Amino acid sequence: MNRRRVPIALRNLLHSRRRLVAALAGVIFAVVLVNIEIGILAGFISNSSGFIDRMPADVWVTGKGTKNFDQPFAIPETVLHRVRSVPEVAWAEDLFVSWSHWKLKSGTQEVVEIIGLPERGSLPIPWEVNPPEARDLREPYGVIIDEAEAARLEVTGIGQTSELMGTRVKVIGFTKGLRSFTTAPYVITRMNHALGMTQLNIGGLGYVLVKARDGVSGRALAAKLKERLPGYDVMTGTQFRNRTWGYWLFGTGVGSGFFISALLGFIVGGAVVGQVLYAMVMEQRPEFGVLKAMGSENTRLRNMVATQAMIIGITGYVLGMLATIPLQMMIVSVGTPFKLFWQLVAGGFLMTVGVCAAATVVPVLKIYALEPAMVFRGEGLSGGSKRARRTSGRRTAGKSGSPEAGPALSLHGICRGFAYAGGRAEVLKGTDLRVERGELVIVAGPSGSGKSTLLCVMGGLLEADRGSIRVFGRDLMEMDEDGIQRVRRSDIGFVFQNIYLMPALTALENVRIASDIKGSGRRSEEELLGYVGMAGMARKRPAELSGGEKQRVAIARALAGDPQVILADEPTASLDTENAYDVMDLLSRLARNDSRAVVVVTHDVRLFGYADRMYELEGGLTKEVEAYDEEYVSVFNGIGSDASLGLSGWGGEGDLVCVGEDRAGG
Repeated sequence: MNRRRVPIALRNLLHSRRRLVAALAGVIFAVVLVNIEIGILAGFISNSSGFIDRMPADVWVTGKGTKNFDQPFAIPETVLHRVRSVPEVAWAEDLFVSWSHWKLKSGTQEVVEIIGLPERGSLPIPWEVNPPEARDLREPYGVIIDEAEAARLEVTGIGQTSELMGTRVKVIGFTKGLRSFTTAPYVITRMNHALGMTQLNIGGLGYVLVKARDGVSGRALAAKLKERLPGYDVMTGTQFRNRTWGYWLFGTGVGSGFFISALLGFIVGGAVVGQVLYAMVMEQRPEFGVLKAMGSENTRLRNMVATQAMIIGITGYVLGMLATIPLQMMIVSVGTPFKLFWQLVAGGFLMTVGVCAAATVVPVLKIYALEPAMVFRGEGLSGGSKRARRTSGRRTAGKSGSPEAGPALSLHGICRGFAYAGGRAEVLKGTDLRVERGELVIVAGPSGSGKSTLLCVMGGLLEADRGSIRVFGRDLMEMDEDGIQRVRRSDIGFVFQNIYLMPALTALENVRIASDIKGSGRRSEEELLGYVGMAGMARKRPAELSGGEKQRVAIARALAGDPQVILADEPTASLDTENAYDVMDLLSRLARNDSRAVVVVTHDVRLFGYADRMYELEGGLTKEVEAYDEEYVSVFNGIGSDASLGLSGWGGEGDLVCVGEDRAGG
């Protein structure tokens, strides 16, 4: 049968909206911070190699030790002639790079970077120029600056004049997008003019740019020129770009500062996600305990938390990227370079997912350490419910399948104690119990007598110290953890005192999640809800149900996978009389009509009339009660004087105590 799996991870997140918003805010903050930090850095780094990337050259020749484009070591003009003499060279041109001072109208000066191009040759201005005819630089002492630097250089339009180191120049055009890493404005002019405009005479050229002939690769030409020019740096465009980037990123420490800020952003985001997931796990500990009690493996629960982390991470990353777009526009509008490469986007996504995955470690460890017995808020468990399964002796894997002959459930000589700071408390001291198919058995006892401990031992949630626990003939004491887990999945259903329906799921989905764990039974989830009289409430969430309706859904959940043993812990403790009777009618029907073995532990006298067999638990031992008539109930209520039954003090505050009718007809 094809069933849609319950998206429990998403439902839990949507149910805890405040925590979800907090987690998303943490991821969005981290993504935006990282995008801004790395985007600005990438913009500046991209500017540092603008000429390298745009010039139509395969190989760059410069002075030995040049670390970046803006600070070349000079080379003599003879190098240009030697390069041109190499047969594999299609053309070679010189490029002049140096520094100067631009005199402002206000009388102060601005540091600029001079780019000198040859008068005729193969080196264009590799940016858009306005007006286009200015690109040729034909006007004597004409210069071109970027439009974004006009205000900084106090240039109001084309034709304005200024001075560079005493040389009068005229602005003849503007580029668009020509920015430097150093933030000093570029000023482009002709080579012969540039030599007289510089801050210092570098005594030669800055670079020789070389184009390889057709059929010759840039690497091959660079290797050839290295042989001819051993005293100079010869690099392909890619190699020179990488050297320039490496210098600004790591040689100056600029990149480290940006990367540390970005890393802190991820750490903050990851911490927020981790805290939210941890809080959700702690809040939902009982629900996780219920899933474990039903036989869910740790892997399933781990995947649930991991799915929540991925939902938060992916959603937060998408929202963070959307939030980055208007911020990017604002940053660029004020002249700050900003670039988002696809590598940055992909890397940021992987980093976000990785940080969110790492944030699940502590919550998942908490789930792994969670013992399913914690859902029984009953007697004897305060001393610790940790299962300490023995490793000695033969342990079998446990098999489900056709029940063997004999009782559905039998306990013999069960002992269980708990250690505490002052010593050890023995809760069960040789307990015996037997439940047949088609039988409803009640185990009664005062608060603190060990009823819930006994129920946990029956269901394989607690390890007995000694004794035998047989489910359809298979001894749980001889099974390993996986075997017991399989028995819980296939043969045992639990009804809990506090119900523990998952608040984010509908009634139908609460039953369906149990089917996902235990497997499909004879009835579908819809049929199970109909069986317990809740067909019309399938789409309701627990908050929309009464106490009695919730317990009916919990019983339908216990029936998922068609278990033949039902263990109920105080199923009517929080119900009024009518709802208590309805729930017990239902449990009785499960036993008598479906031939299931049903065990109810309680101190509620209203339920005694439903029992096919009844045990009292006192002093760590069980005793089968042969008759539980009016006199017995009176003693149970502490009204009679027959202290030999040892039942004085039974019944908690707020219990409805009555003799009542035998609702089950027994």
